[in-house]
Amino acid sequence: MGGYGSGRPGYRQKAENCRALDIYKMKRLGCLEDGQRANWIWSRDNEEVARIGYHCTGGALVLDYRVRLRGGEWEPIKQTVLLTHADCHEGGHRTYALCPGVVNGQHCGRRVGKLYSGGKFFLCRHCYKLSYSSQSEASHYRLLRRANKLRMGLGGEPGTASFIAPKP
Repeated sequence: MGGYGSGRPGYRQKAENCRALDIYKMKRLGCLEDGQRANWIWSRDNEEVARIGYHCTGGALVLDYRVRLRGGEWEPIKQTVLLTHADCHEGGHRTYALCPGVVNGQHCGRRVGKLYSGGKFFLCRHCYKLSYSSQSEASHYRLLRRANKLRMGLGGEPGTASFIAPKP
């Protein structure tokens, strides 16, 4: 225990590098209303990089898109993702997606708020074995990231060379 290479693997695919469908955001924007049909668009620097068609029907989100893996032919995909609701402590309810993934012959069925396109289908990050960048960063980088977040919260610039903004 604790030997060379026993830490968290840093070579895993990162969740931040995959396109994600945020179920909470879709719910907030009214995209999960029954009969709703539209496109979900991913953009970078105000330029569209990807688009996926979807429609909601009978407690399910139906995704309609094309995928090309490793430079092969474009393949049309129609994927149905079941939606479920859980009651909140202060009233109301929260909408979740049930992961449609099958790993090692077993259906995943996890209740998740985000589905990732780590391959052909949109699945939870556990099915694609995705990790977050912060899970494999060194402790001193984690401390620097937290310090920069505090600096920017106080109105300053990130980095140890810049000054913290004066009191208002």
